[in-house]
Amino acid sequence: MVRNRIYRIAWVGMACLSTSALCMQSSSPPLQDPGTPDGTITVDFAGGTLEQYVEALRTAAGMTPMNVVVSPEVADVRIPRVKLTKALPGSAIISVQQIGTNKSGKPITLNVNPIDSGGPAPAYSISLYEDREKLARLNNVLVLSLNPIVGLPGSPQAAASKLDAKTVLSAIEVAVLVSDDEATPQPLLKFHEASGLLFVRGSQTQRAAATEVVQQLRKDIESERAADQAATAGRDTKKMLIKSQPAEDVAEAVRRQLIGKCCVQLEVDGKYIVITGDKALVAEAAQRAYAIDGMPRPSTPAPNSDAK
Repeated sequence: MVRNRIYRIAWVGMACLSTSALCMQSSSPPLQDPGTPDGTITVDFAGGTLEQYVEALRTAAGMTPMNVVVSPEVADVRIPRVKLTKALPGSAIISVQQIGTNKSGKPITLNVNPIDSGGPAPAYSISLYEDREKLARLNNVLVLSLNPIVGLPGSPQAAASKLDAKTVLSAIEVAVLVSDDEATPQPLLKFHEASGLLFVRGSQTQRAAATEVVQQLRKDIESERAADQAATAGRDTKKMLIKSQPAEDVAEAVRRQLIGKCCVQLEVDGKYIVITGDKALVAEAAQRAYAIDGMPRPSTPAPNSDAK
């Protein structure tokens, strides 16, 4: 009797230990309802869409419930070959977060979230991952004025500019596209021709690239203008009305008097002489032209009335 009692106590103790182990295992929710013998799946997916991958997991799971909700916007995301051996279904689903690509091969980050299925088997939803911080940056719009570079349409500055809006926009577009990595969405550039304003919506790096191009072009144009002003600072133009003598004769006389002096040009415009060149020489040429014009014209002998 005593020996039987000892055996009975030992059996009860072992049952309690086994029950405790089961209780400890059930304290955290399982990743799946164990429909396969060991609760794992083995799958060799040759590659395809996300929707096809999920179906392959369901097939591999057999009787194990695979509750997966795929958002329509990511159903066609391309999944490369996946080979899993004795993997937990939850891990097989979560693994797609960083391996998907779009039709052009650009990486796409997926968002895999557990959802409350209302039953013992877990459920997951798969949707497009949205970086809230990145979206906030992309919503920022940069406004740049191209007027200092190309000038407003119809303005003298636009007529004198060596760059047109199309060329400037092309340079900005190239800089913006190469400034960020391939995973960054393409920026949006809109040019309002009437106001000369460029609107750029994109990442901080893309907007900085657009700003740098505009600043560099402005710097180049301002340097060129400063050089032109320095070159023309000592030049002058004067237009004189010749009253008493032919303008061609006066201009030719002034040219002969200024031979060997640089630099001045005299052109005839009807009764006017246009003098262009060094300020000091323009003033000197004008004085000489004025003096020549004020001289009396040579008298012409009267015809001999007695001549036969």
